[in-house]
Amino acid sequence: GGGVIFGTSGGVAEAVLRTATFMLTKKNPKNLEFENVRSLEGFVEANIKLGNRNLRVCVVSGLANARKMLENIQNYDFVEVMACLGGCMAGGGQPKNIRNVFEKVRKMRSESLYQLDKKSAVRCCHENPDIINLYQKYLHAFGNPLLHTSFTDRSDILG
Repeated sequence: GGGVIFGTSGGVAEAVLRTATFMLTKKNPKNLEFENVRSLEGFVEANIKLGNRNLRVCVVSGLANARKMLENIQNYDFVEVMACLGGCMAGGGQPKNIRNVFEKVRKMRSESLYQLDKKSAVRCCHENPDIINLYQKYLHAFGNPLLHTSFTDRSDILG
């Protein structure tokens, strides 16, 4: 379910928040819906309490809306950016909207993804048996997942 909502703006953030809650508290959130990060409008900020931590989240869709986020990037702990307004489910690879009801179509597509998520037997990415198997069999090297990275501040060499 968490992977299904990746296609709508706020869906990646919501899936990450589900897993982050588990990683911080060792329990899944009581309510898997983080509706305050959902937005088809192009820009949303939210403060999310996970355990004893408060995360500042920004969700942007439509690259024209990215400037506002970039101007305040230091204020956020997590940022989701999707190039298409509303997310991938409203992007260039989707069927053309010939009747000029794009906002209605975006809303319906987004709602259908959340309905699929609600019906899913597994709704948290960290519980997906295929992902667990992938990590256990292939993506661990020297005890660290290969798809994850670490950050080393090298801004001093940029001048």
